[in-house]
Amino acid sequence: MSGIVMWHGSRRWEGHPEIRAAKKGQYECGPGIYCTTSLNTASKYSRGGGRIMRFTLDPDMTWLEDVKVPFEDAVSFIEGSRHIHKRRILADDIRLVFDRREHVRTSGMIPLHYVVNLAINHECLSGQAAPEMAAWLAENGAQASLYKRSVNDDWVVVFDPRVIQSFEILSSKDIDWQQDQLPSVTEQLAELGSGSTLRR
Repeated sequence: MSGIVMWHGSRRWEGHPEIRAAKKGQYECGPGIYCTTSLNTASKYSRGGGRIMRFTLDPDMTWLEDVKVPFEDAVSFIEGSRHIHKRRILADDIRLVFDRREHVRTSGMIPLHYVVNLAINHECLSGQAAPEMAAWLAENGAQASLYKRSVNDDWVVVFDPRVIQSFEILSSKDIDWQQDQLPSVTEQLAELGSGSTLRR
């Protein structure tokens, strides 16, 4: 194993991995390509003629939760966006968070996961807002995010498709349904001896 192995299920997959427009309610963990350690979860998302894929992700990618940007840059991006919905409300909430958290205000830097969480809460990322936000996150060094959906299901949301080292579209005969559960992301990183950190 040379990277983090994950499953991906999709009903509309063509070509190489890319961030696509999102429908309302389809970005609960942020804008990006969703991967899971649960084959059962991937299977649910592939129903209706879709595909199940096996991804291998770069173990040394940079996680959203470890990245901060200047407060002014975050507000400038939101206010200048062409696609993000409720821009004024989102920008005002970012200012509010910045003003209320002394350690953030003192540093002048805002954690990127604050911005993403507020965008999700305000339902700002449908349509082309998703790839626009994902591209901005990647440009600022945040390549993916980890969300623990349940005890046995880690989700990785990829903002920067370049961290996908390889992907394989699987047929039913290629899948061992008895091996539903991959090791957690933390366990895989430990096995790989990766320098990537997970501040959880």
